[in-house]
Amino acid sequence: MFESDLYSLLVNDSELANLLSAFNQYPAVFSDVAPQEATEIYIVFDIQEDPSIGQIIDAFTINFDIYNDTNSNEITRQIIERLTFLLDPISIETLRYKTVRFYRGSGGYIKDNDTEIKHYNKQFFARGTRKKWIDQL
Repeated sequence: MFESDLYSLLVNDSELANLLSAFNQYPAVFSDVAPQEATEIYIVFDIQEDPSIGQIIDAFTINFDIYNDTNSNEITRQIIERLTFLLDPISIETLRYKTVRFYRGSGGYIKDNDTEIKHYNKQFFARGTRKKWIDQL
């Protein structure tokens, strides 16, 4: 898919990195699952493939879960704003896709069993135009 491209975009953004905790000397951004040792403020994202739109375009839903065990809701809002700034609307080129275009979706607070953790979700949608088909045109 384009998971590694999205990860690189996020961890290489200095403004987002300054808002997140560090994990193994990198901004605390994880794909699918965060390590148990992750603390304070970190992002977990996952990419779900939606039904394709024809043979040329693939559709995706990307969920960003922001976990914050500090007392600052302001930092979480800044992270959501930065994600929106970085992704809505941009296009990236990847190994498999000529373009992957991101669109802002919904989001909000998610009640967590652990009352010490503030959990927010921000959702984006993406459409990827397959290189294989574009190159044949």
